[in-house]
Amino acid sequence: MASTAGPRRRGSASRRQARVKGFLGYCPTSAEQRLLRRLAGLGFEPDESVSHFPAILAHLPHSADSRLFVGNLGGIEVRVRLRKDAVLELRLAFVPRLSFRRASKFLSRLGIRGLEGTWT
Repeated sequence: MASTAGPRRRGSASRRQARVKGFLGYCPTSAEQRLLRRLAGLGFEPDESVSHFPAILAHLPHSADSRLFVGNLGGIEVRVRLRKDAVLELRLAFVPRLSFRRASKFLSRLGIRGLEGTWT
């Protein structure tokens, strides 16, 4: 006997998930030490090389308060840049792009799920 409930839909199987290449957000400077501990716990290491920064930006005064960390998340390279000002600016870059779901899970592992920010 045929079902009368109507056609079945497979929303998640047929629909591709949105992919993101980065995130920009802000949090209070009081959260910096906690964020650094969680990055270290996830295997992120400070990146001392400056080859990825344009030379024209190297002389800016706020670049001294900037830190860059590099890590690997399931085969995806993740770069985390922290810049300290009145608030802590957090920039993440995913290479290659990462699904929105995996990227938001990574943010929650860092403990910043309530963070206001912009996905790119």
